[in-house]
Amino acid sequence: MKKASIQSPNNAYVLKSGLCIALEDYRVEEDIVLADGTVIKAGTRFFNLSDLRQLEEAGAFPEGYGIPTAEELRDISDEFGTVEGRRSPQYLKESLGLDAKGSLLNPASYVSYKKNPSDEDPYIVGVGSIGSYLCVDEGGSAAMLFIDKLSGEDNFYVNICDPDATGLVRLVNRSQLNEPTSDRR
Repeated sequence: MKKASIQSPNNAYVLKSGLCIALEDYRVEEDIVLADGTVIKAGTRFFNLSDLRQLEEAGAFPEGYGIPTAEELRDISDEFGTVEGRRSPQYLKESLGLDAKGSLLNPASYVSYKKNPSDEDPYIVGVGSIGSYLCVDEGGSAAMLFIDKLSGEDNFYVNICDPDATGLVRLVNRSQLNEPTSDRR
């Protein structure tokens, strides 16, 4: 089911280490039936970690891309969120083209959202001010990069979260890690 991707490592944000970050948040392009029979509908852009892992296993991610680790998101936020020695959530958002799309209110809202991902209004809170990006912590549990543009300087961090928490995801490609810079675009 792997698809050719416009999110090739040559069209990605790249850390100094060679880690490639997709140019945009992951979104399901067409309905996908998971191994357990769950249908993830086209247009879905909020996920919990369980659904992300199942999508990865189903081959629904662009070729070579996967769920970032907490360490990778810390590195990404440090490198892309620092300007002139200061950490800035606004600079992080601008540097990676992140959007503060808010978060789904609770697990029940996620169940409703999954039935109709285009019907956002009743379920999403914090649009324009809060963003959260899912990842996997060192122990394999759910974690998130939290970004709060309203709280001023230095208010983004990666922390463990509820295993059912929902958020956006910016996939990463590790194929160019630690390659010499001259071999990358």
